[in-house]
This record gives sequence, C-alpha cells and structure tokens, in this order.
Amino acid sequence: MFDKITSATKEFGLSDGLGYVVDRVLYDRLKIGGFARYLLTAQPIHDPAALRPGKLEIRELLAGDPLLKTLPLDDKVLAFRFAQGAVCLAAIESKDDQASAVACIWFTFGTYLEDMVRCRYVMYPPEQTAWDFDVYVAPDHRMGRTFARLWDAANAYLRGRGVAWSLSRISAYNPASLKSHARLGAQVVGRATFLVIGPFQLMWSSVAPYVHISFGAGRPDIKVSAPKKP
Repeated sequence: MFDKITSATKEFGLSDGLGYVVDRVLYDRLKIGGFARYLLTAQPIHDPAALRPGKLEIRELLAGDPLLKTLPLDDKVLAFRFAQGAVCLAAIESKDDQASAVACIWFTFGTYLEDMVRCRYVMYPPEQTAWDFDVYVAPDHRMGRTFARLWDAANAYLRGRGVAWSLSRISAYNPASLKSHARLGAQVVGRATFLVIGPFQLMWSSVAPYVHISFGAGRPDIKVSAPKKP
C-alpha cells in the first residue's frame, strides 16, 4: 500500500494522489463507492482552422443512427445521453464498403446531468456555453490528426450556435486528458470532489453550492461559469 501511495502522489501530486488511492480502495477493493476529484474547465471556441478531413467524414449522429453501434457505448448509455438532448459529433471512416465511427465528441447545452456521480452541472452564461464530454478516438487513430480534425469540426459547429466556451469536468486522475485540454487553451475555473459510500454522497467544491450532502437520488446543481474573456 505504501508503494501505491508513493507512486500515486508522484504522478498526481499529494492531495490528488491520496484521493486516487482512496478511490481505488472504495471502488475496486471494497466495491462500495468512490472518491472522485474533478477539475472544472472552460475551453475557448476558436475559429475553425478548416483542416482537410482526409478520408474521414465528420457529422452529427442522431439517436437511432446505426453508426452509434460502432462506438464503445451500450444502448442504456446512449438513451441516457439523448434523453438530456446531447449532441454527438463523430468522425466516420469507410473501409471495404463498411462505415464505422472512429472518433466522437458529445455536447449538451444549458445543463449536463452527470452519470459518474450524482450532480447536475449548470452552465453560465447559458447562451454562450456548451458542455463537452466523452471525447473518444479509436486506438488506431490516436497517432494521426483525427483528434484535431474532430475538434476543428466541433469548433465550427459550436460557433454556428453562438457558443464561445465549452465547459467540462476532467478527472484529476487523468493527466493525459488534462494535457489535451490545456493544449486547446482550457482554463481551470473550479474543482469538485465527491465521496460516495453506498447511497451516501458528500460533495464539496470551489463553486456554488460549495457543500452538499445527499442520500439516494438527491443531487446538487453545480454552477460552472465561463470566464468573461478568452
């Protein structure tokens, strides 16, 4: 255990490293909950660079599109997302007369109902913000420009809706995702931590409502505001 704590604190820092160890004990060993620590970020929406899509087609996938079956998501997850009005932009590759989604990014507008812990993120200002989540790129496309092309298309889509900032939450235990968002200009605008043990959840954050305790289905509305200027 000491070696695991030392390794985690070296990778994530002291507080997040200890949090990671607690999370693994609660989730993996005891299987009774977890300890999630999130950074809340705001990423400016830039003018699209008009990158050539190459052999990929990037477009919105609507509920029921058969290409959704080629993503690593089950029907329950897809239903949950589309029920809250989520939008899926996907990169489509056609090979041997068969098409498949090799990358995707999801957005909601106004609010985002979290599926990892019990909370709802409320975006401000609502007319200028979106919430991005679950940016996925298939393993055999991660060394190319698929990620950049996907975000270029996303910038164009969000610009067309008048969005200036894309908000998101990133696990403090996922340094690769933090680095990817930082390269796109993301700024940290808050933090939120969730201790879950069975039906009990304790949330504390640097943004309103700051502290929330719930049992069962209760959940806080967490206010996430975009910066005033990019």
